[in-house]
Amino acid sequence: MDELFRLAPDERRKRRILQLAAAGFVVAVAFIGAAISFGVRAWKKKTAPVLPAAYLVAGGNASSVRINGRPVLLETTLAVPAGATVDVPAGGSVVVVHPKNGYTKTIAGPGSFRPELPEPPDANEVNFLASPRETLIGAHYAGPGESTGRVLVTSPFSVTRFVNPTITWEPRPGVRYDVAVIDPDDPGAPPRIAVNTLPPVRIDQLETTQGRTLLADRIYNVIVRESGSETQVGGMRFLVSPNATDAALPLAPAELVMEALDALWSKPARTGDGWLALSRLPPDWAESELVLRMRMRAAAELGLFDEIEKIQYHLWALGRAR
Repeated sequence: MDELFRLAPDERRKRRILQLAAAGFVVAVAFIGAAISFGVRAWKKKTAPVLPAAYLVAGGNASSVRINGRPVLLETTLAVPAGATVDVPAGGSVVVVHPKNGYTKTIAGPGSFRPELPEPPDANEVNFLASPRETLIGAHYAGPGESTGRVLVTSPFSVTRFVNPTITWEPRPGVRYDVAVIDPDDPGAPPRIAVNTLPPVRIDQLETTQGRTLLADRIYNVIVRESGSETQVGGMRFLVSPNATDAALPLAPAELVMEALDALWSKPARTGDGWLALSRLPPDWAESELVLRMRMRAAAELGLFDEIEKIQYHLWALGRAR
């Protein structure tokens, strides 16, 4: 999915087809190189961009590690450059995230490792974990915008691993909505509905004469209308994966990060599940570098233009603070 961002000057638009099982659900998202007002000039004055070789995720409570002999308090996530030596003390543990593919490995102390720099991404391509911050900051979203009055359904999106997923969308200020979930393969089945509501809404909170959860390995449609209106303002077709369960999202921040990594780097990606997990992180975690990069990937696939700009600003501010 990282190829959704492109920086080649001669490329004005790239499209990425997201396949939703047998359904022909298509999302077009593209990025082209552009100078953004809040930070590119400042970045150009800096030294050559640093490629991240790994990310550390605090295991459970905050823990101390040593990077090149210097003690560092690991409270959330941390980017580690190539060649740095990371020492994990006895009794501590960290999760190491590989930037190439999101692969994770837990290292328990006492132990040490030196992450090797992965193969650099293509110069004309944005890799959300492997590209330098400067590349992400300088990428400009050029995908299709939403029509006036439309709302974006952000979960479920594409595929979900939950038979009781949470429905979320981007509401307009002061507007309440009616929501329906229908089974296109069973047109005679009554829809699951909620009226005069706001997100988030779980499936088991919808009024229905059917079971309280959805069926695994089945496609459903979410329809969103403004309350009292017959005009659809948002919608999403999604697949409940064949191995879906009635599990719920975890609560601990580190586990939410792992959930998002697994969701966004699965094939096919479970973008809605990942975005929902990231949206539940506390502010200190949400503004850490690894999480910002994951949020940017999810926002690109969801088409959340305003979110992308906010994330780029936070990435720029993160670099300025160091």
